[in-house]
Amino acid sequence: MKARDIFGIVIRTIGVAILLFGFWYLAFAVAQVGGMPQETPGEMAAYFTSGIPAVLIGVLFLRCARQIVRFSYPGDRDDSDHAA
Repeated sequence: MKARDIFGIVIRTIGVAILLFGFWYLAFAVAQVGGMPQETPGEMAAYFTSGIPAVLIGVLFLRCARQIVRFSYPGDRDDSDHAA
């Protein structure tokens, strides 16, 4: 397995983690819309403002992982094959 393959797995793993974080926050925001009491005023807005961007960034990481790897590792050679 090449370094670029491992980097692609890391990017996708980070994307899944951010996506789960965003869904967690959105679940609490929807629960508060449905009647769950808020501990502090404005908590629901904070959950929405944290959850929506996290979901969007997570989806972006998952959808664009190949382009991120191509940008980070231009060319088709492994960094261990490159001679100094």
